Amino acid sequence: MVEFSDRENDKIEEEENDEMYEHHRIEVDTGQEPIRIDKFVRNRIANLSRNRVQNASKADCLLVNDQPVKSNYKVRPNDIISIVLPSPKRKFTMVPEQMDLDIVHE
Repeated sequence: MVEFSDRENDKIEEEENDEMYEHHRIEVDTGQEPIRIDKFVRNRIANLSRNRVQNASKADCLLVNDQPVKSNYKVRPNDIISIVLPSPKRKFTMVPEQMDLDIVHE
């Protein structure tokens, strides 16, 4: 069993708690019709639900021209949309591999 010092344990916990974020920047086309921003962003970013866009808006992580907006904001031509989303949790599994090792000293 491997034991870590308190300082090493704190560092490991910090790394586990660090979240990864996705940053997106979208420039609205000149001829874009007014449409709700949650629908617009959902159509531009693959595998994104309107619910995630709405949650980003509530957390002030949905910006238009560097200003936070609500999810019912209607996009206008030449708007610059920035959105920051937490990356989805991914599960990793470690699979043991059979290896022949020569033990030199035990």
